[in-house]
Amino acid sequence: MTSGVSLRDHPYPFRGALAICNDADWSTPESYLALHQFFNTREATPFGPGLGLDVGDSCWLYTNNPFESNRFTYFEGISDRPGPQAGLIREGIRRGWIDTLHTYGDFDGRGGFTRALAERGLEELGRHDLRLRVWTNHSARHNFQNLLGDGLGDLPSLGGGGWHYTYPVLEYHADLMRAHGIRYVWDGRDLSGVVGQDRPYSLARYYREQGSGPLRAALRSLRARLQDSSRLQDETKLLLSRDPNRLLVPAVLRDGGKVFLFRRYGFWQHGGADDLAR
Repeated sequence: MTSGVSLRDHPYPFRGALAICNDADWSTPESYLALHQFFNTREATPFGPGLGLDVGDSCWLYTNNPFESNRFTYFEGISDRPGPQAGLIREGIRRGWIDTLHTYGDFDGRGGFTRALAERGLEELGRHDLRLRVWTNHSARHNFQNLLGDGLGDLPSLGGGGWHYTYPVLEYHADLMRAHGIRYVWDGRDLSGVVGQDRPYSLARYYREQGSGPLRAALRSLRARLQDSSRLQDETKLLLSRDPNRLLVPAVLRDGGKVFLFRRYGFWQHGGADDLAR
């Protein structure tokens, strides 16, 4: 006779968990500190009493973007000189306020990332005994550090098309990244409009959750999604995928290394901190 005892997914009395995954775009030292004083402490803040939550964030090591003056980076530009925010970023990693590398930096509009920058940045973090476990891709064009998709960061070489040699990819870094300790990756393509992962999901359930009247909800949802083709495409991929609504999916990068791809909830048009309430 079995007792029916089983291991809970979450410690009692909790039945779920929420993780906020924030990319470093447009972050400033002031906004970073203000948000995390509100999220992570019990202090009085401009937003009200602090929430005392365990909320992490991401950072950049470099910037080479000619159109954006990114001030919340570890190094000055793409130099080897730690910038004025280096100490703030180190302290954030130690406190758990920063747990994600949003690629090595912002290379929008210009490019310029190389393996040497990855080596230098990860060596600097290791010198301070700092480790990050999560990676999120940044944008697309010019950010060849990205993994999978249009990125070259996990492609060690390009084939010679019948020749007896291959061309090494200057932006390849996935082996360095894994050696540093990164195991969880968002490749920039899997953005879900479904709240709550790792639960059964179907098209019928999707429509039921849009409102109290199933038919009205279905029509309202379809109309909204037809007006937003990117969201419709993302959710259709999810509902038709082999692993629908999985939070973590084991994946093999193009260099043979193993990571976990994770799914993020959100909408491209609501990507700023001011949109969090939506």
